[in-house]
Amino acid sequence: MGATVLGAAALLGISGCGTAAQAGAAAVVNDHVISDQAVQKAAAELSQGTQDGQSFSPSEVVTGLVIGQFALPEAAKLGKGVSADMAKSYLPKLTDPSPEALDYVRTVVAIRNLDANAQRSLVQQMKDASISVNPRYGTFDPGAFDSNGSPLVPESRNWLKPTANPTTAPAPAPEGGATPAPTTAP
Repeated sequence: MGATVLGAAALLGISGCGTAAQAGAAAVVNDHVISDQAVQKAAAELSQGTQDGQSFSPSEVVTGLVIGQFALPEAAKLGKGVSADMAKSYLPKLTDPSPEALDYVRTVVAIRNLDANAQRSLVQQMKDASISVNPRYGTFDPGAFDSNGSPLVPESRNWLKPTANPTTAPAPAPEGGATPAPTTAP
């Protein structure tokens, strides 16, 4: 489990749990809403803010913020909490990072500081929680921790309803109402 949660936190590649129950929500953890707008902003900030130029996808940020709902209180309870100031030190290129960007960093650091027992407790807490993720980020499956290290399973079906292919308007009929005969290509 240590490697499982650590792997999930380090990669923070989470997907979604069914559908987020509220419009504009990237995820809902129990009653806490993680907004899509905050996720997009944090992903952009994290990608700009690190010294090594690492890129962060919105799915990774959703994963981190969902896990953070459990990891941050657990770390604090064990005296291993991570301050916002410490998190800022990991984002030297940002002067004023968003709370979500900081929470993502705090989560990664907190998980690294937790022992295997605390990480197992974290997984159980997530399995017992009500977690819903917008399908654009995948499907949340706490059982996935047991097999691949991330609770987010990429969405395999097209969750967006396909739109009809746009058609061009038919050409107007020539004067006199006659329809021109088709031509063959040379």
